[in-house]
Amino acid sequence: MALPNPEGGSTRYTGNYLNYLFSTYPDGSNLRNGTVPNETRMTVAKRVASNIVGSVENVRFGVTKLYSTEGGKVVAQCGASAGTLASEISKLRASTNTPVSETLYEITRYFRGLDPLWSRGRHTSPIEYRCQKNFTIVISDGEPTYDSFRYNDNSNQSIRSTVYGDTISGKSNRLPDWNGDGDKYFLDDIAEFGRDLDMRKGGMDKAGKSYDDKSFPKQNMDTYTVGFALDHDLLKHTAEAGNGQYYTANNADQLTAALEAALSDISDKVATSSTAAVSHGVLSANTLSIIPEYNSEHWTGDLQAYRFDVDPKSSTYLELVSEWKSASSQISYSGRKIITQQGNSGVPFRWDDLSAVDQKLLGSETLLDYIRGDRSYEGKGYRKREGLLGDIVASSPRYVGAPAERYQDDDYQQFRKAHESRTHVVYVGANDGMLHAFAAETGKELLGFVPRAVIKNLKALADDNYDHRFYVDGTPTVLDAKLGDQWRTVLVGGLNRGGQSIYALDVTEPGSFKESNADSIFLWEFEDEDLGYTYSRPAIVQLQDGTWAAVFGNGYNSTEADGKASTTGDAVLFVVDLQSGKLLHKLSTGKGYSADPTGAERPNGLATVTPIDLNGDNSVDYVYAGDLFGNLWRFDLQSLKSGPSKGKGKGGDKAATLLFTASVAGESQPITSAPTVGRHPRGGVLVHFGTGKYLEVSDKEDSKAKQSLYAIWDQLGNKAKPVARADLLEQGIVPPSQVSKKPGQDYDVRVTTQNIIDWSTHRGWYLDLDQPAAERVVRKPILRNGKIIYMSLLPVLNATDPCVSESESWLMELDAESGSALNFANFDLDGDGKFDQNDWVSGGSGGSGSGGGNGGGNERPPSGIKFDGEKPAPSIIPVDTDKEVKILDKDTVIIENPGSGLEGRISWRELQSGS
Repeated sequence: MALPNPEGGSTRYTGNYLNYLFSTYPDGSNLRNGTVPNETRMTVAKRVASNIVGSVENVRFGVTKLYSTEGGKVVAQCGASAGTLASEISKLRASTNTPVSETLYEITRYFRGLDPLWSRGRHTSPIEYRCQKNFTIVISDGEPTYDSFRYNDNSNQSIRSTVYGDTISGKSNRLPDWNGDGDKYFLDDIAEFGRDLDMRKGGMDKAGKSYDDKSFPKQNMDTYTVGFALDHDLLKHTAEAGNGQYYTANNADQLTAALEAALSDISDKVATSSTAAVSHGVLSANTLSIIPEYNSEHWTGDLQAYRFDVDPKSSTYLELVSEWKSASSQISYSGRKIITQQGNSGVPFRWDDLSAVDQKLLGSETLLDYIRGDRSYEGKGYRKREGLLGDIVASSPRYVGAPAERYQDDDYQQFRKAHESRTHVVYVGANDGMLHAFAAETGKELLGFVPRAVIKNLKALADDNYDHRFYVDGTPTVLDAKLGDQWRTVLVGGLNRGGQSIYALDVTEPGSFKESNADSIFLWEFEDEDLGYTYSRPAIVQLQDGTWAAVFGNGYNSTEADGKASTTGDAVLFVVDLQSGKLLHKLSTGKGYSADPTGAERPNGLATVTPIDLNGDNSVDYVYAGDLFGNLWRFDLQSLKSGPSKGKGKGGDKAATLLFTASVAGESQPITSAPTVGRHPRGGVLVHFGTGKYLEVSDKEDSKAKQSLYAIWDQLGNKAKPVARADLLEQGIVPPSQVSKKPGQDYDVRVTTQNIIDWSTHRGWYLDLDQPAAERVVRKPILRNGKIIYMSLLPVLNATDPCVSESESWLMELDAESGSALNFANFDLDGDGKFDQNDWVSGGSGGSGSGGGNGGGNERPPSGIKFDGEKPAPSIIPVDTDKEVKILDKDTVIIENPGSGLEGRISWRELQSGS
């Protein structure tokens, strides 16, 4: 997958523009061993490039070739058809010389719409919108030759070398003269030139907006490099100067992997051109709500705390009263406590405590000080920041107060007593490289933790031309657990798109957080070849043998190398010792490359897991999770033997049982959020989940895929066949309607069917989200009082301006057992403080099949209500017996009928309820 699209708020982006630049030697020798392979490198490169441009959607590719003497030519414009691209790639021939720097310079002229230097005709700039990002990938198997210039660039942009001292004066703006440096290394200079240059100054884009829009002040170009059978510092430094990445490859598979990795990194940059937005989730603890925000103009984040002012006698007025306004404004460089890990030991995040390897990755002590918050370097080679707290996108804050679990152990009661007065803390990850701990009552920062997996990318944060990256973007899990013979409070977190590791901290005593006791805070950081980007939020459980463990799926893109890479692409469940971080069990589903339902041999990945305890003995029995291919799995942790195991047999581990595969009309439906599990009235469990994906740029543009809500009855039999869609009761949606029950207030609502379930024939139910298509579920559903509550997402592309993105969210509330519409008013549409038939709407007779009834005549309670923007799963707080508050963000607070059914939830702990 080309990860990701950030969740939370309006995400603006437009298609990237990508050129392939081929530089080859005419001989087909293998530089590694001197042999001549069956295919020349040019043949391999052409085949791989053709496959890439033919299979990747929503990218405007172009092709540039090198001339044999000087310069190059754009032979296929960005946005050319797949046929044209393939044709031009097939025509590429090996050349005697490699004027690669000149050709890269020609590409900068193409993006600017200037006349070509080394060919006839005129360039038309492919930059159509002010928010457009532009990229070039240079594939080379040799050093530049015949790289000379004879042209003065009038861009008023300094071109300077950072590698070999071949400096070009920024005052004269002259490129290298025509014969003075014919074979020298100027490729890095041109990459930096393209990075620093504003390629479209003045004028209007296709949306009628100025290219100088302050939200998108510069249209420039990033340069990526691939050394094919070559590992050369010039290519590495060119990528660094051009804000790209450098890759090496020695065969077709490695070249494919390198180009896919480049596209994945490019996708990150394209996907995260976002505006100010509310982040992934709202934390509510008692009457305190912590609401994260981020602003992409400066890529800063913040936390704000509010308390409720609620009148239980009325639902017409509810106000969030500010408790503290800004955690970010309270962070100062002086006195910050920031730790990391080295050699699996916790250490202060300070220069002298880092290994030589990590010092090299950071580059300098001043860079480390900048990350810690020293602002004296800002504007002096380092990016100026508007605040020290980075953007909080997908990480939802977690509140940790006094120990409050219901364990009956005597020693746990002593633990509760000993820590009943400890500092209450909010933990959240941010894309500044840290997990942060803030005092819940004041917003003061108590601790920062830098996972080692993100250190290699911290340097980018200081770049004046910073393109957003992800760092600590995952939501942490916190629970009291027994480590050895002591009860402790443990935090386990992932990075989402920020990296491929899971980390654990001992956060028992936040009042004692110090850099000097970093080793007692840090527990472990886990990596594995089958662990991808850690989108699977960890769960903390007790195994049957009494061992406490972290349990998590392997996330996505496990085949993308980070020093380790999966060879199977399987969806995998990890069980890791909570105290030591050692792998206890690795349970493979056996569904990887070869099982890709699209036939594209994509790697699979397991999403966030839901563990359950059936008999209330505080030990986990089963774990449920879905994967990228639409499979719903049950993992039997009761059957695991003590001691480490790495079961990975062909066809999957015996502990993994396939329950259901989500698909409609032959198209698979990915599962990327955790399921919710409740008891079934006839025994076994009912597993609720929604389908859909919002991880890649292409997901936003997918307007045709049909996703669904599902409930699958797992009878817990080991020999039961997987449930089929035909075994499920169908519910449907009546086309949405707009109603006005209160003066000045219009609501978009939807009604759903009330088909009756028959458990003698049905194995569950489904409801297709087809009104309209492209709606999907990327949040964990909530099971509450007999209702199943979903927050769905419907991306809406702006037809005239791709720099402006709009999304809609539907809050759906259904009968959990049957998927039927509720038989009582759930939303107070007329605002009179009552839930009655005055809140019903016209919506058909509840007929069978998709679409329900005919939309006429009959008044019924609506099942869903629409909100503008992307909303998180609601944070729910009871007000009294007949009212509850749902908080979506600081501007969206609603009061609803809580319902009266039995909850039936049997998840491991209430604290595990995050999506």
